Amino acid sequence: MLEDYLVYNGILMLCPLLAYVGVRYNVRAILIAAYLILGVFGIVRYDIGNDYENYYNMFEYLPVQFDFFGFSAAFLGLEPFALLLGMIFRHATDPQIWCIGAYWVLSVYFLYRINREHDSHVAGIAVFILYGMMFFLFDVIRQGLAIMIVIYAMKFVGQNKFRYCLYVILAACCHYSALIMLPGCWLINMKPHKYLWVAIIVMLVCGFYLKIWSRLINVIFENIPFYSIKYEDADKQLEMQEVSSGLGILLKAVSSIVVILCLDKRRSACINSLFWGTAIFLIGSGNYNIERMSLYFLYSIIISLPIVLKSVNRRSWGYLILLGFALTFEKSLVHEPRGNTPYKTIFSDDFKNHQFRLRE
Repeated sequence: MLEDYLVYNGILMLCPLLAYVGVRYNVRAILIAAYLILGVFGIVRYDIGNDYENYYNMFEYLPVQFDFFGFSAAFLGLEPFALLLGMIFRHATDPQIWCIGAYWVLSVYFLYRINREHDSHVAGIAVFILYGMMFFLFDVIRQGLAIMIVIYAMKFVGQNKFRYCLYVILAACCHYSALIMLPGCWLINMKPHKYLWVAIIVMLVCGFYLKIWSRLINVIFENIPFYSIKYEDADKQLEMQEVSSGLGILLKAVSSIVVILCLDKRRSACINSLFWGTAIFLIGSGNYNIERMSLYFLYSIIISLPIVLKSVNRRSWGYLILLGFALTFEKSLVHEPRGNTPYKTIFSDDFKNHQFRLRE
């Protein structure tokens, strides 16, 4: 456990520090080193994330399916990007490591593009780690990359909707759920009503703690044909995740409220994204599928919070939120349900023996 604290906190301190030095002294090589270290950290990981074993097995046998059945794998429900990786690495040694690594490399690349666009390398990397985005991408690698692409595409909202749609389609090639962000463009581009948004979030928080939304979700999904059986079998999907419950929920809601109030109305895309993400997250908490949809909006915090930190008058609020994220991050190292500990690499004996940790 101590080693895990040292590893994750080491990355937390090292990458933003290198980014700071690179930006402060205008040394691009040092700035890039921050992202390279973060990239290598994710590439060499092994068995990190609840879905890692499933991804490992999927990419291990996907090249075989291509070799013997041509493009029949296209009918397995996989996205085009997964199929493309299967083709590219079908003759490689350990193709699963190359495929999983490719998702992570591209995710870090879009993190760099997002931070460069908003001149927020230091705060952007810190928020990426502290808010739990890194752990989510470790676990849900396909949707994680799709989310990073969509967040980058938000720069085109209100400016070039055609390019925004192209990026969303690109994200959908990584995970089909990204298609919800095509109509999501309209939600992001709405005229922001900051105080109305805050009032609605407060109401939704109250409903969450009164379990109104979880009961409503249960009733809805129990009565959906075909899905109801799957819903009953997938008990884990209904469980409140450790860092997504209690104070974790409250912190997300409060941080969204504070950032929304601190942002200038001209930042309509950020304000609306945080509102819709928080609203969907609160209503869907307890249902993992709905929570994951909310992250396309909610993870825009990686753009919004650095803007607040740059504001001279409101910077203290930004640092207070960052402190809250840091406390949650440290707590997540004790138990993060989507998988961060123990940190193992492809150089471990478990990888050599193809052994995976027990999952509940």
